[in-house]
Amino acid sequence: MTGNESDDAAPADVRGRGDRAAAFARAAAPLRLAEAEELYAGYLEALADSDAYARGATRSETRDLVERSIRAEFAVAEGLPEQTVSRRLENAQLLFEHLPLTRALLAQARLHWEEGEAVCGDRGKPPRVLPRRSR
Repeated sequence: MTGNESDDAAPADVRGRGDRAAAFARAAAPLRLAEAEELYAGYLEALADSDAYARGATRSETRDLVERSIRAEFAVAEGLPEQTVSRRLENAQLLFEHLPLTRALLAQARLHWEEGEAVCGDRGKPPRVLPRRSR
């Protein structure tokens, strides 16, 4: 065995580990999508029974209180900060209302979850550079 042979084996081994790591990451995407689906379905159910969550002096105040109560409920259930849950809910809404192709690729484990989050963009709006047919 020459010095070159061991040099060739090392990159192949590392590449193989990288390939396996990527496969695990993609395999996690359908589970994260299932979490998003549960959060979004729960969110819609909670909105349908918003009186059970909060009442404010005005409609606007009530809506804000209800939204905050729902996020707080999910934050406690998931053991995550409310801000994290809020972002996950925004992404879930985008995936289920506006991004059917991205959702399908995540469900098929063809994208990493983080790629799906990038498609969702900032503040609940998909990036404008993404054509509608690609969402």
